[in-house]
Amino acid sequence: MKKLLFFACFLLSGTLLSAQQMKRVLLFADDTSNAQLRQQIQLLHSDSAGIVEHNIWIAVFASPRKMRRMFEYYKIGGAGFTLLVAGLGGVELYRSEQVMQPEEIYRILEKADAGELFPESARTKGHSP
Repeated sequence: MKKLLFFACFLLSGTLLSAQQMKRVLLFADDTSNAQLRQQIQLLHSDSAGIVEHNIWIAVFASPRKMRRMFEYYKIGGAGFTLLVAGLGGVELYRSEQVMQPEEIYRILEKADAGELFPESARTKGHSP
């Protein structure tokens, strides 16, 4: 648990000042012990070079009561885990209630950079960019 929080703080602190210039992966969970949250953080941690290369800012929100405004702003429902991919300026590109491989996240961001748009159904449900 301490490693999880340290990793999240490390990623946030190093890039906080330039967050508007970065793409974002926002992880929402009911608490820090959520298995999907832990798995997603481990996957992202294992490809930290790819995260840096793709200029991605990662934020973890694992307390719906304390982070109520973030959960409301991004309309995070009762799912135990939600991954949200946002482009420059925080525009939502994709969301999933499933763990995603880093490569899938990179593909979504690359498509957005290329100007390709996603159908509404791909952004709100499912897992296929």
